[in-house]
Amino acid sequence: MGKRVLESAKFALEDVHAWISSQLHDCTLQIEAFELRSGFASFPDEILFRVLEFAAEEDVDTGNSSPILDDNEINFDYDAMCASIKNAFRLSHVCRRFRIVLSFSTHWRNICSSMNPDIISACVERCENANIPFDVYMTDLLAESFLRCPFNNSQLLKRFVFDWTNCFGHHYRVHFNNATKSRSRLHLPQLSEIIVLAQRESLLDIQRNSHFYAGWDTPSLRSMRTSDIIPVSFSGTSTLHSLSISMDQRWGDFVQDIYSMASFLESCPSLKEFSLQVENARVDDDVPELPPSEAPKVRRVEVKTVHKLRLFVNHCVTSYVENLVASVGFPGVSAASLQIKGNLSTLAHFCNNIQAIFCGTEDGDSHPRVTQLHLTVIRAESVWRAAPLSLESSDAPSPYTFFLCPKLLYLTLSLRGISPPNFNERHRLVPALRSLDFSNSSDMFSTRGRPIWEADELLCNLRALACGLIEDGLPITFDGIPLQTLLTNFDHIWVKDDRRRSKMK
Repeated sequence: MGKRVLESAKFALEDVHAWISSQLHDCTLQIEAFELRSGFASFPDEILFRVLEFAAEEDVDTGNSSPILDDNEINFDYDAMCASIKNAFRLSHVCRRFRIVLSFSTHWRNICSSMNPDIISACVERCENANIPFDVYMTDLLAESFLRCPFNNSQLLKRFVFDWTNCFGHHYRVHFNNATKSRSRLHLPQLSEIIVLAQRESLLDIQRNSHFYAGWDTPSLRSMRTSDIIPVSFSGTSTLHSLSISMDQRWGDFVQDIYSMASFLESCPSLKEFSLQVENARVDDDVPELPPSEAPKVRRVEVKTVHKLRLFVNHCVTSYVENLVASVGFPGVSAASLQIKGNLSTLAHFCNNIQAIFCGTEDGDSHPRVTQLHLTVIRAESVWRAAPLSLESSDAPSPYTFFLCPKLLYLTLSLRGISPPNFNERHRLVPALRSLDFSNSSDMFSTRGRPIWEADELLCNLRALACGLIEDGLPITFDGIPLQTLLTNFDHIWVKDDRRRSKMK
């Protein structure tokens, strides 16, 4: 009997001990949290705000933190965008001082269509109260209330991102129509950038008839970026300064896309910067490529206002380059970055048309104004076992027509699997040239050569040709390092290694 009483008392005491220990643990955590909050609360507002802002960006599950973006940066991590706002709300309930995260936080400026409707309303309300412009991200995860909520405050909309790259099938069509039909007429006085990112294979039958932005009034628009969509002219094109188009031409008629792009460029009288990235432009196997002489003639659009050009053509047939050069030109360009990746024939044809890209035809201007040129030529065939090839031959003109750009000052060549051009006496056609850099070049002379060997071969090649560039003292660099300096340092290291090996023996 006494034993049972003692055992019961023991179990009761153990329960009391566990309860007291739990209370002690919770009390300790509360004290530590209070001390931590007191320490944070003693910070000046500016420091406390930065600490809380960083804490709101942290992933509670992993402990990782997303970088805090500047005003001009674009956030495509929509899950992190939603989580940071929720974290900010939680932090604001810790103590009265922590509510500063609601007053000054930059998170409210990024509004995503997949957010909870209450959060969207709160974000818009806070931006409206503080008169802060906000960015809107419309994804395929489209909440029904989203169509009503931030567009009611369209006067504060600064950037609009339409990102439906992960949506397919009937779901796409229904949501696309719902997302665009009620937003056809908007006055957006502060909108400075429009980004439209689509999935070409799922949008092909929709995109040509659905340009939701066409009815928008955007007097402050400065930048536009599209993926797999050729934009159409609208009121904002009159103020557009920067345009970027990226196309995967595996689907659709690339010739028609070129004509549509040229037509759109013609409607941009203030355009200063243009970027075009195209890949996989192919010809149907049942429709052979037309020879250049048989290609249909089109009116060429001259975009004289563009001063900066980026043109990347990867894995495209020769006729794409021909149609592009025949349809549009940029005679006012002063700085250009060009990249071509393909087989030898396509590379040679592209390089042979470099000058034509910068030449005007309407005013008879045959002297390109380009002063800075970065040319990247990448041979698509595997060069692991194949020797580097030259684009030049003794019975054909040089395809490197940048020699005919008399105002060229700075030339950068990035050659991969392709031998460098034969400068020889042609350098005198570019009398203003001040520097020549072989940046990110590889396999110019051998398929397995180290960069230092490539630099050595390059210098030997230029000397063997009695190149006037060497005689004139032109600065020639390899990845930004002067050739002579690079090779001198290499020789010095080589001698030191030889001495060390001799001592070891």
